[in-house]
Amino acid sequence: MLKGFLLALLAISITFSFPMLDIYIRSNCKIGSNEIYIPYFANLYATKLILDRKENPETIKEYILWYVRNLNYPDTWGLTGTIYDFYFKDGRLLPTYNYDSADSYASTFLSLLYFYIKITGDFEIIEQHLREFKDIAYIILYLKDNKYGLIKALPYRDVKYLIDNLESYVGLILFSQLLKSVGDRDWYYFKRHALELKGSIKRHFDSDGVLYWAIEKETKHPVGNQTYPDYLAIIFWRIFKGESLSEGELSPLDCSQVIAVETFRAAYIHTIELKKSYTLNMAYRCMIITLEGNDKEITEKLNEVLSTIEEEGGDILDVETSLVKEHGIDGLVVVYTIKYKSAREVSEE
Repeated sequence: MLKGFLLALLAISITFSFPMLDIYIRSNCKIGSNEIYIPYFANLYATKLILDRKENPETIKEYILWYVRNLNYPDTWGLTGTIYDFYFKDGRLLPTYNYDSADSYASTFLSLLYFYIKITGDFEIIEQHLREFKDIAYIILYLKDNKYGLIKALPYRDVKYLIDNLESYVGLILFSQLLKSVGDRDWYYFKRHALELKGSIKRHFDSDGVLYWAIEKETKHPVGNQTYPDYLAIIFWRIFKGESLSEGELSPLDCSQVIAVETFRAAYIHTIELKKSYTLNMAYRCMIITLEGNDKEITEKLNEVLSTIEEEGGDILDVETSLVKEHGIDGLVVVYTIKYKSAREVSEE
């Protein structure tokens, strides 16, 4: 009994100083004696706590502010807005100077931020830390590869995970909605990247009737029979496809994995609800534009058109390249067909 009492006192003293450890302890998931404390799991635990509404929102806010205070400017690889894993030693929480997956740390934090603000109405936190929150979101875009349009887990290794990319899509969508709520014009920038990522996920992780849990360089890894990452990737994919899950289907998963599924499902449902409310009373529309110039000039002009559609309340559904012709010495003429939904027609001028 005395040992239990002393451990409780230790937990109180630790969590008073370290919000990350507080979140870990409140999660009720098993914590080892030599635990590496990973922000990814802390983000999931904090999201679960705020969604269950069983904790004082100030506990979640303290963790969010702690996360911001511990961002890297820059990290070991020169990136800003990342965060390291931590370990507890001699009464101090120390960085490992490493992280497991920079993309999912960022995306799950953005989802946590969305739910915290949605439930508490604390929009002041965005005004106070807008730069840091955007830096976190930019990490996801920085890790985007050129070939597949997918998000790498790490800056020094060319591997893209299905689960991470699904979390990145959801995180970017929810963050764009937060920015839109406070009138920040960058909301459409993050939303456009999220929509592009969604298309890349569908094209590359689910092809030829096979689901892949990872793509490393040129090698695709199909799901197998292991609980992790294979079965967990299947569960995430089924949520993404809109399939329902029974409680029994989560029984092979451990505590942290179950929370990962529950928080992702909640976040993904919100992206669907946002889309439904956003496209209410909108009509399907089509715009055909012809652009001239080199690759860079055409891309800039196309982005301007897409930005105009979204700034005027439109929802871009698809962009098709209808025609490409050489023009002049190093120029091109490109015809694009843009499909979108909007309450009113957007001028092509």
